[in-house]
Amino acid sequence: MKKVIVVVLASIMVLGTLASTVYFLLESARARKSSADPLADVPEAVVRSFRFSDFSNMDISELDLSTIGDEILTYTFSSGTKWPAAEKMPPDTSPDQVMSLGKDLGLGLKALHEAGITGKGVAVAVIDKPIIADHEAYSANLHYIEVRPDDPKMERTHFHGAACATILAGDYGVAPEAPLYYFAVPDDREPYKRYAEAMDMLLEMVETMPEEEKIRIVSVSHGVDVSQSGASEWQAAIARAEEQGIIVVYPGMPELSYTGAGCPPGLDRDDPANYRRWSWTLAKEHVLGRLLESGVSSFETAREELKRLLTSDPELNVLHVEAIHTYLYVMELARMDPSATFEEYLWSMVTPAPDTLSVPADYLTVGDNASPSAYTYFGNGGLSWATPYLAGVLALGLQVNPSAAPEDLFAAVIETAWTFGEEGMMGKLLNPAGFLDAVR
Repeated sequence: MKKVIVVVLASIMVLGTLASTVYFLLESARARKSSADPLADVPEAVVRSFRFSDFSNMDISELDLSTIGDEILTYTFSSGTKWPAAEKMPPDTSPDQVMSLGKDLGLGLKALHEAGITGKGVAVAVIDKPIIADHEAYSANLHYIEVRPDDPKMERTHFHGAACATILAGDYGVAPEAPLYYFAVPDDREPYKRYAEAMDMLLEMVETMPEEEKIRIVSVSHGVDVSQSGASEWQAAIARAEEQGIIVVYPGMPELSYTGAGCPPGLDRDDPANYRRWSWTLAKEHVLGRLLESGVSSFETAREELKRLLTSDPELNVLHVEAIHTYLYVMELARMDPSATFEEYLWSMVTPAPDTLSVPADYLTVGDNASPSAYTYFGNGGLSWATPYLAGVLALGLQVNPSAAPEDLFAAVIETAWTFGEEGMMGKLLNPAGFLDAVR
């Protein structure tokens, strides 16, 4: 049961519409069990708060946001968002300010860059959906490769990869001078097969590269769901890359467990004391708290309480809704497993693996595919953003010690991490400078 839940969470913790992912995965599971729809009676959510709402490219000019205060920091919005007039906006915080502050990736990276630790000479790669190659945030050091250039779906660009490229090696990214090889794959129903094709293309390229120019790190912001088509091919491709000494960073990777974190704009992002645990973790804990308060003691009573929360929780926001949907989905998987226990189910959603590393994912501004100068700010991010951030820090490690072994790098990021969080809920926060000191 625990292994099943870990696989599920690795699949749904990446950025995107979690609810749609949840229901897609559940449909696959149900198809193997029953034709009935166990979620047919789940009510539509009654959201009570704008917190963590997505207003990217939306016209919200009719809203009155004058009293929301710092709630705006939790929003997702883009250069294309149309805002209310000034008198209907919070007096002390503007979207432009938030967008600008979100470009500070924090954790002492600026000081490292000023000291010349920029990833220079360490080639990195991203495998993701097509993006615009001329975005001002990352075009300077981008090598753009289309894995299936004749596929019509290659014409559809996607925000996801643009964000990953920005964070990893954009002009204000973690490793801003690392050569960035971007392998664009079509957005279709078999992503793992496309990733495997991209990795094989990458490995062929590496064979012909001079030693000092070889790609050292690959960032893929997509967890592996072994039940999905092509997953075994993708795992085999990862293994081939690792055999050649290439580090592949992806959610759920067995070598290193990582989760998200974030520092709200306006606070000193170089100070680990200002970081909060991942917004997605906090949303799941909110739902768990509601379940514990209600005294649920079985799958049946928990299910009814989750349905009630969708319409009755006075603090319900969109992230809480996603968490409730995820609890419902994992519950259905648990009920299919005769060995599953209710207690295990209840805590599995919020219990991290030992030595889980927290990496910035919330409150970040990234390049957007709308135009070469467009950006999106994410009040809540997913492991999709933590993945290139972590990959970038590992690239900095290879700059200061090109011969460092992957296992030594993984051990060092854990051993040097800061302790952060609230009492009783402490975690390990990525410490780039400490990590680099350890691997020199």
